[in-house]
Amino acid sequence: MKIKKSVLTVLAMTLLFTTFTVAEPVMWGIDEDDAQLFRVGNYTDLANTFTSYGSLKWSDDGGATTNSFAANNTQIESFAIANDGHTAYMVVNKKIGSYSNPTLLSIDLNNVNTEVTNVATVVGQININYDNYKDNITGLSFDRNGNLYTLFGDGKAEDKLYTLNTANAQATLVGSINGNGYSSQEGEDLIIDGNGNLMVTDFKSHKIYSVDPVTAAIIDVVADNKQTGLGIAHPKLEAIAWDEENQRLVVVNNHHNQNNYASENMFYNETLAGGSDIGYGYISSLSDVEGIAFVNDSFVPEPATLAILGIGGLLIRRKKA
Repeated sequence: MKIKKSVLTVLAMTLLFTTFTVAEPVMWGIDEDDAQLFRVGNYTDLANTFTSYGSLKWSDDGGATTNSFAANNTQIESFAIANDGHTAYMVVNKKIGSYSNPTLLSIDLNNVNTEVTNVATVVGQININYDNYKDNITGLSFDRNGNLYTLFGDGKAEDKLYTLNTANAQATLVGSINGNGYSSQEGEDLIIDGNGNLMVTDFKSHKIYSVDPVTAAIIDVVADNKQTGLGIAHPKLEAIAWDEENQRLVVVNNHHNQNNYASENMFYNETLAGGSDIGYGYISSLSDVEGIAFVNDSFVPEPATLAILGIGGLLIRRKKA
């Protein structure tokens, strides 16, 4: 098929003058106390871009029957969004219905609504043995290849890194999180950035570790929150997320009873190299944020550009006809 130069010129000009916009990274999260799902359109403007979708319920029969999570402490301590940008996953660390803990659930963020009760679907029971109340899955994060990593701790030994199959909730052990003289023993959350760097925040040591996702070995300490970073005596970073667009680690300090400091569910930009961090404030309706995740939108052509692209395609179709 031959295409006239005029058509090629239109297409060339389309590519030359195409403009792209990058949306602000949207943050979603979950509150452990009441299973409250929330959305933040811009974390630097929390008060004006916060939306609550209420307390979630759960179902294992396609929504025909819905069930409430335990009141005041749902034991949902992890949250992640798949690379499709709308399927969110979470783990409940206590018995629900006939499912012994832990249990993986999912919800389609495209279908949630502030006017209804939103329902998470049971994916399956995770094959990790529990033997005491301290056993928890406290972190979930996807890498760019779609692998879901999870952080597990039992309160007695070193935390462990697993991968999770999102189709059947089956876990595969990567290894114990230790190395270079360090070990994670009270891991609160983990995140994987766009370059594949995996980070774990450990409450016991008040450090954020860089971890090898292949072996679970600790590579280095990327932040020591006792000395730098937040500058709080005993921070408890229970939720962390990587803003790929702005190359920032955003954290939620959720340590109770910090004297003279509004630290309960305080959102921060954590400076990995140390120095002064930026506090973004807190949301009064949240009481125990345990998981946050970003939807980093890809480049989206402006509407005018889409119209031009449509014209170019139309010219090609007419010529071919």
